[in-house]
Amino acid sequence: MNAQTIPHTVAKMRLTTDTAERRRFPRRSADASLTATYTDWQGRVGVTHIKVVDSSLTGLGIESPVALTPGMTVSLCDGSAPIATRSGVVVRCQRDGDSHRVGLAFQRRAAA
Repeated sequence: MNAQTIPHTVAKMRLTTDTAERRRFPRRSADASLTATYTDWQGRVGVTHIKVVDSSLTGLGIESPVALTPGMTVSLCDGSAPIATRSGVVVRCQRDGDSHRVGLAFQRRAAA
């Protein structure tokens, strides 16, 4: 590598680092309000309203007024059905002002 190729190589490395996406499926912006039920480690159940901010084939990004601990199971209901339509596991939770930004990974559905 000589002095002329170094800037080009560094620029390529920076581009690769800055634009790298580690997710297997792209996220898409979303705007939906849902009801969520969650169960903590002691078996206590809670209910809250959440806002979906992005989605992919494998999960959701949501805003919740309640801190949800990684590992918790969360079931979602859109209000049109009396039962949960999808469930997932909390993979991250970060405080964001008055709410929490939560990453939810969908659970695989069992075969019938």
